Amino acid sequence: MTAKRQQFRERLRLQAAERFSRGEARALIAKDLRVSVRSVQRWRQAWDPQILRDHDGLLTRREPLASLKPDPLTKARR
Repeated sequence: MTAKRQQFRERLRLQAAERFSRGEARALIAKDLRVSVRSVQRWRQAWDPQILRDHDGLLTRREPLASLKPDPLTKARR
């Protein structure tokens, strides 16, 4: 990829990041920026401060998913 093309793609990624912070849908961002939804998904994963990659490249979260949402069965058991 040429340097000019890399700069263009980086500007798209920055525009997408601004829109992620506003909570806009990935499909809408992809449509407006004229890129694939998959590209936006990859950018979103790289941007998301709550998602980390472990040493094998697998996605992990800083907090377990169970701590993010209460378990509905736990309330039913009480």
